[in-house]
Amino acid sequence: MPSQKNDRLCALDLFAGAGGISTGLTQAGIDVKYKVDINKTACCTLLINSTAGSHVFCEDIAKFKEGCEIQRASIYPSRGEAGYIHGSPPCQGVSAVNTSGGANDQQNNDCTLKYVEVVQLLQPTFVSMENVPGLGMEKNIKYLLRVVGGLLGCGMQVRTCTVVASHFGDAQDRPRLLVLASKRGFKLPVLKSTHGGPGRLNIVTARDALLSLEDVEPVLGQGLVDLPNNGGHVFDHNKESTELTEQYDSQYLLSANLPANTVRKGNQIRHYKHDRYITARERARLQSFPDSHRFAGTRQEMFDQIGNAVPCGLAAAIGRAVMESYQLGRHV
Repeated sequence: MPSQKNDRLCALDLFAGAGGISTGLTQAGIDVKYKVDINKTACCTLLINSTAGSHVFCEDIAKFKEGCEIQRASIYPSRGEAGYIHGSPPCQGVSAVNTSGGANDQQNNDCTLKYVEVVQLLQPTFVSMENVPGLGMEKNIKYLLRVVGGLLGCGMQVRTCTVVASHFGDAQDRPRLLVLASKRGFKLPVLKSTHGGPGRLNIVTARDALLSLEDVEPVLGQGLVDLPNNGGHVFDHNKESTELTEQYDSQYLLSANLPANTVRKGNQIRHYKHDRYITARERARLQSFPDSHRFAGTRQEMFDQIGNAVPCGLAAAIGRAVMESYQLGRHV
């Protein structure tokens, strides 16, 4: 019989960014105690939204791995302390929209392999990785195969799958490639769609996500606005740079009755009702961030963090799949 687990699973979030995966995993009942990212502004965002007892490491993954190896400080996790590791390595090097390459593509791709080295060092029970579907393309498949091979070498069973965020409650048709793994003896996590299709909830549309802000004018400064019907208030509903320009791609015009296309850090997204681009808070809602989640930095830095984030609904679904296996315990 499997052993029953009632305590919270402790997790490490590598390449944590603005905390999309951490938010979703927390919603699924997982204790995301460790978060790592090299971007200082993203780390400020993580600190603003952190809970007591969690640790944010503002350093690259190689330095973090070294800190774990030598136990540079007591806050670094030791082997087995983080029962679950998630990683969302930089995707620019393998993204299908990156057709010309970039100066940091190789460095970004190497981060994927460093992620596996951290898993090999800390030996968690569960592992997940999220990236663009381009990681599975012929020109990039060597990275995916090395990830899978590294996990198999750790005594894990592994599955890969491609999913769309709108099937998990996010107002966004964002395709993602996932790697899910668990130590042998534990049930391999299975992601279950919650939205769209027979017996599931309705797909969340752009209007569903933005409705309470639909007729609230963006403002200057911190973008602090009151929601109607005593709905509280939100930040980051900024007026800055929401004026339309002549150059915009029609695929980034929201449709009220459909999910958005992929929210990227650089795309200007036009509101479905108003002649303006959407604000940082509206972008965050399309990524299912709760309104209480604050973002550090300039407007563009906010856009970068939001666009790079794992949608929180998808993240919560990953967390639920892992928790189901964790609570079942080891089958011997």
